[in-house]
Amino acid sequence: MFDPNKKINPFEKLADHHSDALRFINNQLSKIDKDKISIEQVISSISDYFIEITGEKSKAMDSIYYAALCEIQNKRDESITEVLKKAEISNKAIEYIESIRKLDSNDPNTLLSEIEKIEQAVLNSNLGLRDARHILFYSAIAKGSVKYWSEEQKSKKSFWKRFFGSIKKLPWRADADEGLKEAAKTGIESLLLPVAPHITIGVIMVKVIGGAVIGSISEYIHEAESNKQKNTAEEHRKNLKGPKPKFRDQE
Repeated sequence: MFDPNKKINPFEKLADHHSDALRFINNQLSKIDKDKISIEQVISSISDYFIEITGEKSKAMDSIYYAALCEIQNKRDESITEVLKKAEISNKAIEYIESIRKLDSNDPNTLLSEIEKIEQAVLNSNLGLRDARHILFYSAIAKGSVKYWSEEQKSKKSFWKRFFGSIKKLPWRADADEGLKEAAKTGIESLLLPVAPHITIGVIMVKVIGGAVIGSISEYIHEAESNKQKNTAEEHRKNLKGPKPKFRDQE
């Protein structure tokens, strides 16, 4: 139903870039032997995606994008709360972000519904614009991630399932965490009010969306490997138990 008064998250289209980047990367990596895939190749593929969409096809831009992405990878252990506090985001805004982070359902529809409720609460609140933007950016990336990875888990042709295995917990939280950390550091306002030269905007996009994608892929592979180890351990326990012994009167 058409609602002329509905308030809209301004970062929805950025979440589309996140999903498009993941599709581009799986096309790139699917050409490589699984055992040879490395984090360096993932980073190169992210850089290639942004070179493609910006039209900045040069070795200079590729090296700039690659360097920016490597810095994100090297600082992934930073606490999101500490990054937000350094960026002077209010405690109220951090509480909203934490309320999204604490969502624990494995059902995509439930997750999307709960994130949407929090998002609408923010859009209709009296929070300051800067605080609201950080929460809305987080919710947009989180929703985009849930949609992308839930579709991948349904698909029989999924590159990620074929190469790394299935997962139970979607990596949306790591995705949104890394994206927001970079948005808070680089200035989230620049994504909506591009006053800097084109090259600067390109680097900001690479860091913000690239950060989300790095977090997403790393968490997916970690979760898939954990599942494999759990399954192997469970199979080992079953083998140790062996079949129940039969007594003569049971034969």
